[in-house]
Amino acid sequence: MKTFDRHYIDGAWTAPVGSGTLAVVNPATEELIARVAAGSADDAGRAVSAASAAFPAWSATPRVRPLRPRRVPGSESAPAARVMQVRLHDFVLAAPLATMPFVPIVTASSLPAA
Repeated sequence: MKTFDRHYIDGAWTAPVGSGTLAVVNPATEELIARVAAGSADDAGRAVSAASAAFPAWSATPRVRPLRPRRVPGSESAPAARVMQVRLHDFVLAAPLATMPFVPIVTASSLPAA
């Protein structure tokens, strides 16, 4: 089991103000898979301050290229999201059910594909 005892704040891994930890449990098996440092109000304040200070420079960063739907190789005429909507049933059946809880096809087919 891994233990993560630091928070990533302002570009660096920093020790939390408090010493508590939280359990991370796999919902499919209820196995304890990790422990993470519990954040305090002071930790949240440091993270918010760092994000606020970084926002002006980040928001001024130009987009490198326009965002477009990706295309599936071999399906050049249809964006990936549309192919997934059409073949959602196949994608759901291909999910690795050994480590994931079963999702009924009726429920899965009502989920957005992208």
